[in-house]
Amino acid sequence: MLNYDLYLSKFCSLSYGLQPKGKLIFKLATKFIIMKFKVLIFISCLLSASMLWGQSNEAFFNKADAFFKKHVDGGVDYTTISSSRSALDELLDLMKWAEVETFSKEETIAFWVNSYNLIVIDGVIDLYPISSVNAVSDFFTKKNHVVAREKLSLEQIEKQKLLKDHFDARYHFVLVCGAEGCPPLVDFAYMPDQLENQLEAQTRLALTQKHILDYDAGSNTLRLSQIFNWYKPDFTKGGQSLVGYVNSYIDEAIPSDARIKFMEYDWSLNQVGVAAKPLPKDGPSNIQKFTPSVLLGQKQFQIKWFNNLYTQNGFFDQKLKRQLDASRSNFLSSIFQFEIGALPRLNIGFDLYLRSVAYRTNPSSPLEVLKFQNDPQSRVALTSFGPKFKYAPFKLKGLSTQSTLLFPMAKNLQGFTDTENPSNSRPFIDHDGYQFFQQFFYDKVLNAQLSVFAEAGLWVKIDRRFKKDNTGVVSPLKGFLSYFPHRKITVYGMTEFAPDWGGAFYLQSGLGTKFQLTPQLEMELLYTNFWLGLNSGAGQTFNVGFRFLN
Repeated sequence: MLNYDLYLSKFCSLSYGLQPKGKLIFKLATKFIIMKFKVLIFISCLLSASMLWGQSNEAFFNKADAFFKKHVDGGVDYTTISSSRSALDELLDLMKWAEVETFSKEETIAFWVNSYNLIVIDGVIDLYPISSVNAVSDFFTKKNHVVAREKLSLEQIEKQKLLKDHFDARYHFVLVCGAEGCPPLVDFAYMPDQLENQLEAQTRLALTQKHILDYDAGSNTLRLSQIFNWYKPDFTKGGQSLVGYVNSYIDEAIPSDARIKFMEYDWSLNQVGVAAKPLPKDGPSNIQKFTPSVLLGQKQFQIKWFNNLYTQNGFFDQKLKRQLDASRSNFLSSIFQFEIGALPRLNIGFDLYLRSVAYRTNPSSPLEVLKFQNDPQSRVALTSFGPKFKYAPFKLKGLSTQSTLLFPMAKNLQGFTDTENPSNSRPFIDHDGYQFFQQFFYDKVLNAQLSVFAEAGLWVKIDRRFKKDNTGVVSPLKGFLSYFPHRKITVYGMTEFAPDWGGAFYLQSGLGTKFQLTPQLEMELLYTNFWLGLNSGAGQTFNVGFRFLN
């Protein structure tokens, strides 16, 4: 940095010998010259910066064009990019410092479109190998991308930087979300001087794809991508119909009275050049995407109703030997659960437990518990209710944790005897106190058809009156291996080991299956058997559950 005052003092020493009035004039003239010099330097810096920004701007579009040409061929070659990502990192750096406010309208639009597509690729590479971007709950909403000196999410780039500031429904055919259901990603960058022609050509190309538009003249049915459903207001702006919109870009017009159906979206990764077996053609369903560790997106919610029928006519003694019992004990737990995405990495919700028990002499049916009776050997009650919080404290993919606190809703849950009127006595139905569950979930996709899931937990039971002899801790460990024979079917095996710190444990294993009945509704069936234990029941469970996911 130049010290102008130092140079001024040295220069003014040249005025030695002049008269006082001459010295003053000399000093003022010198200051004027230096002030002009400062202005010239400032203008020069501005011009240099402008030239640099212009060069950087041109470099971004040229490098992006070369990148897409090298790595896009019907899909994206994520394998090659992940092995050497220097070119991608260079583009991300150019995007980070772009002076968008100096761009023309065409430069701005082209910049944001290319940036969106590059960020999607970068997001996949950060998690690669993955089977679907939709398996990452905050892939589109997480504000962790620095573009043009702002921290933005993909959703913000699409909705604010493009649709809000420079509206054009054709953006939906050039912004590619990393899935097979998207319009195809082109093998070139969108250029400011070619932007209008490129937007038009890509829109027309997208509408020739069967997964975007498919018309059956026989039934007069127009099948459209979910893009038209999700963004219908963008395509019908100004009172235009969806049929009218697509007719403006296709060669053979579709009748205006065509019946519209929306196709299920294929969220499988738009990848090429991989050796692993691809996902089924129709893409993953909710049962494959929303594994236990995956958090819901913001404002997304799910409702679960899970029913567990446990029945036993035997127990494991202190020597791990199974002993027969003279009676059959049956326990039904009907669990209602609600969960909603509150923040990008936080879900909140609640659990409500309805339990029914029936103790019967052998032989008897486990279905006795479904009579929902209240007598000395049977009982039904809403037993507990409480909040739960599911969050991802770390950035490790596939890891989340959940905390649940249950409060008792009925009295004497562990049973009581009325000596004066025995018919008023009631059996054990649940722990009589507070229950706290801390669970840690982790799952990993092995390939397109296999995944593993593990759960470690801590179950703390606290007596309602804080009695020490009715307080205990159980630390269950669970493992699941899931197989996806079809995009709407999951088959899994599970094993659980649950040691009770009071001197007991049990081991149970089972087989289950899940069915995707509709895009939002899932059904689950599970059977388990308690095959080893210490001072614990030797029973089996029959389970059926339903989940609605919006």
